[in-house]
Amino acid sequence: MKVSVEVLLFAECRERAGKDSITCDVAPSYDNVDALLRAIIASVPEVADLSPSLMVAINEEYVPDQQAIVLTAEDVVALIPPLSGG
Repeated sequence: MKVSVEVLLFAECRERAGKDSITCDVAPSYDNVDALLRAIIASVPEVADLSPSLMVAINEEYVPDQQAIVLTAEDVVALIPPLSGG
């Protein structure tokens, strides 16, 4: 069974993908953030090389790297690359 979630793309992720968000069909649970990222990157491969440095938020809450994840269709996932500026 898959759930369809909205994935918001920020900063360099948005630039590379050419859009602000995508909809991904993903499994309802993952052992950790890396597993979820691999599933999302299948839908937006343009951000694959950013994955080691991406932060993931679900419903506006950052998710620790090793936390197990359970998703529903109402969830919104955000991919946030490191930001720099001055």
